[in-house]
This record gives sequence, structure tokens and C-alpha cells, in this order.
Amino acid sequence: MSSNNRGVDIRSTQIPMTVALALKRNQTRQLPLRWITAEITLITDLRRLIYQNWSWINTSDINMSEETGKRTLWTKLHHEDARMNP
Repeated sequence: MSSNNRGVDIRSTQIPMTVALALKRNQTRQLPLRWITAEITLITDLRRLIYQNWSWINTSDINMSEETGKRTLWTKLHHEDARMNP
């Protein structure tokens, strides 16, 4: 097990954080960007991102789906096993 001088395992450091995401609207309608928040847990070895888990999005806004053109309620985003390797 790798560790730094404080005894912390640097291969599986978990960093919970809150971020702001912008959903881009249709430019022809010239609507403002919609801001939502999501809590994300990142696992890193301090050199690269190993695992990313988007657990939830805190919003109840109604947004237009670009794929279907229908109004969709964005209440939850659950994305697991998004692995990014160098």
C-alpha cells in the first residue's frame, strides 16, 4: 500500500465536492444558462482520475430536451463507472 509521510493511502484518496453545472439552452431562443448543483465523489491517486461518481443533482427546474423537443424534469443524474485513464 502506497502512503505519504502522514500515513494516508494515496492510491484511493476520496474527494467529495460540490460543483455548479451549466445546461446550455437552444441559442435561437436566447434563454439564459440554467445552473444546477451536483455532489460528485472523485477517487484519485493524486496523478490521475480513477473513478468518478455523480450521485445526484439538486434541481426541480423544467428544461427542454434537445433530443426530443419535449419538456423534461431534471431531478436526478446517476452516472457510475465513468473511468478516465491517462
